[in-house]
Amino acid sequence: MTLKRNRKLSLGLAALLCGLLVPSALGASGKSVQRPWEMQAYSEMVVSLPDMTFLSSTAWIDASHCGQSMAYAGRPDEPDKGHIIAANGDVIYFDMPSQLQGVITGGTGRFEGASGEFNVAEPTPIGMKPGREPGTAIICFVWTGTGTITY
Repeated sequence: MTLKRNRKLSLGLAALLCGLLVPSALGASGKSVQRPWEMQAYSEMVVSLPDMTFLSSTAWIDASHCGQSMAYAGRPDEPDKGHIIAANGDVIYFDMPSQLQGVITGGTGRFEGASGEFNVAEPTPIGMKPGREPGTAIICFVWTGTGTITY
């Protein structure tokens, strides 16, 4: 009887310790951590002709912490805002104060409350094609980006 009781007590203590230690080992302590963030992308930017005014862009991105992702930026009502949809469906929201700088403003899923910044480096145009709408063109380019993300 004593052996069974000691075994139950040992198992109970082991379960309690696992419950206390595993979440912190997995980063589930509730604290956000700043991490380096790197991206490589192919983008298509829609512009209005003839003045080349930016209308919107779509990017196919491979990013750390996100995997194979899609990014969308620019709408008539919010030209400086965008979002990245990570491979698992979580979203990162960002503002673009300039064409080469982004500021992370939140997100969904594991990126809820995310913050950070990134800089676009080495944008290289690789072509231009007619846009889907009359009077528009699509500029195709590749780029890399680096920064930090806190989540």
